[in-house]
Amino acid sequence: MPKRSGASRPVQMSAAEIPRPTAADLARLEEARLIPEQPGEYEEFSGCGPVVRRNATGELPRWPLDSVRRAMLKSLDQQQMTRYELWKKARAHHKSLSASAVYEYLRGARDLGIESVEALMKAANLKVVPQKTNVEAPRPAVFFVGAGMAAAKAKVAAKAKAAKVTTKAKVAVKAKAAKVAAKATVKRPKHSSKA
Repeated sequence: MPKRSGASRPVQMSAAEIPRPTAADLARLEEARLIPEQPGEYEEFSGCGPVVRRNATGELPRWPLDSVRRAMLKSLDQQQMTRYELWKKARAHHKSLSASAVYEYLRGARDLGIESVEALMKAANLKVVPQKTNVEAPRPAVFFVGAGMAAAKAKVAAKAKAAKVTTKAKVAVKAKAAKVAAKATVKRPKHSSKA
């Protein structure tokens, strides 16, 4: 018969009972942190991206959110939807999507696969459309498709109308200037060949 271990009991300590690190311990830890990488270690982590260093207070650096995350957060605000509701809606499109993955993705702490992001975009009523620019290749942009779309379309239509009016005014001024230039012929004095 196998021997059974005795019942384990948790050890309770207060924070005051934990010994504080000495100056020598802190110096040893700081020296270990500053040891350069060994040659074999670099190849092991070469595909992981740049090394992330904590700042002096021990916090990880914050990266700015990309346009898709910003559009999702704006859409959630406009629809007054929580992140939990977004996750529930996205699960209809992607069954294996976890709630923690959604929270971390929207916070900027992790990336998701394309299927997961597309499911979140569908749940948030977002779609990617090409943005027309002066450059030959269109840049993709994320637009909200939902309850606030009518207001957004009205704003875009007003801007387009204002742009047409200013363009028409410029064309009219140029045409008027051309007519005036055509009518105004400069008469040159005739040179007499008599001497």
